[in-house]
Amino acid sequence: MVDLPDHQTLKRIEVFDKTFSKPPINRNHIRLYGHYLCPFVEITRLVLAFKQIPYQDCQVSLLSRTKWHYKLNNGFVPILELPSGDHIYESDVISTYLDQAYPTD
Repeated sequence: MVDLPDHQTLKRIEVFDKTFSKPPINRNHIRLYGHYLCPFVEITRLVLAFKQIPYQDCQVSLLSRTKWHYKLNNGFVPILELPSGDHIYESDVISTYLDQAYPTD
């Protein structure tokens, strides 16, 4: 997992229980739903780190998925949740979005 400097990390959320309700939308920062061992989530983390984009990390269990996680993306990760409440799925689509929304020099 990519470690970001302290000023770029927000309080991590860990969802490892099926009864855990969906966290309210973070209206100030994007949120990445993922799992520690998923290489596609790691790709997204690398893009976020390279672009120095602050985000909230939400770790979900892939063994004990919640109903709201299934409703978002059939239980798959990564999921990027925008402050507007919109969601973007799949690492390549997320990377393209981040590249366009946060251009670098």
